Amino acid sequence: MKSFLLVLTFLFINASLLIAQNETVTKPIECHRGLEWGMTMSDVKAALKTCEDLDKEKLIEYGVKLDNRDALVHYQFAEGKLCNIIYLLEKLHTDPSLYIKDYEEVEKELTNKYGAGKTDYQWKNTKYKDDTKYHGFAVSRGMLVLETSRPFNNGRVVHLLSGTIDTNIKHCIHFENTQLSKTVSTTN
Repeated sequence: MKSFLLVLTFLFINASLLIAQNETVTKPIECHRGLEWGMTMSDVKAALKTCEDLDKEKLIEYGVKLDNRDALVHYQFAEGKLCNIIYLLEKLHTDPSLYIKDYEEVEKELTNKYGAGKTDYQWKNTKYKDDTKYHGFAVSRGMLVLETSRPFNNGRVVHLLSGTIDTNIKHCIHFENTQLSKTVSTTN
């Protein structure tokens, strides 16, 4: 009888964990700033009041504060419907290791809001892989890309830190509604 109860308890705990894990993945990702996925460009412009068209049909840019950080937000449209929101964090540093610190701080905030994601360290050159004090430098030279992804049933949230050989560093948060963005390239 004890064995039966132990097996039953084990099965119940595993089922509960599976259900809890699926809840974080299957809930829909919400839109931002009172907007709704699928809104038209004119509806988004009316809701935001101040924005700049970068491409008359596909993109609106808007300057914002995101948790006390300066950012540009790009609203992307596919077939006239809002499908992607990309926050480009604008803080500049002379010490590249501070970009790693920024990434970690933003990652904590995203984890608190959306749950843990899967972080991928994409090494294009492994010269500094074993020395964490140079990871920021590696990002600034295009040797390392940090990417954390959080899937939802209608899309995903991707947090990205990348750089190029000319030390052009991009730190962004991409909210993608995959049901609507199939016709938009998400490589901006």
